[in-house]
Amino acid sequence: MRHARNHNQLKWFTEISVTPLLDLVFILLFAFMVALPLVSQTDALLTSPSANSASPAPTPSEIITLSLLPSDAILWNGAEMPVISLETRLTDSLLTQPNLGVIIEMTPDLPVSRLVSPMAILQKTGVQSTAIRLTAPTVP
Repeated sequence: MRHARNHNQLKWFTEISVTPLLDLVFILLFAFMVALPLVSQTDALLTSPSANSASPAPTPSEIITLSLLPSDAILWNGAEMPVISLETRLTDSLLTQPNLGVIIEMTPDLPVSRLVSPMAILQKTGVQSTAIRLTAPTVP
């Protein structure tokens, strides 16, 4: 007696289509070919020869402490002065002490936006040595 064969059985395909795999490989290859020159240019900008050959800032001969108050005033070594006169006073001090150092004191609860104006003035006048010191928070 013969057994009837079931011709409606599923046939398994053992082939793998490599076309999507090749597409992925070519896309990754192209991405790395484009990204590598961009990354090497960024590294070249970060390690510029002028930054490596520049000498460190000289040690300051005099240090001035600027304390930022919650109001718009600044304390210059303990004496209150308006922000408007800061640039002229720094310029005059740099004429007598070219290696002037400035420490900016501020409380942690003071907004960082208050630091922008004095730092811009320090850069504009040419102060080479600056530091920021956080002091104890103000008690209301």
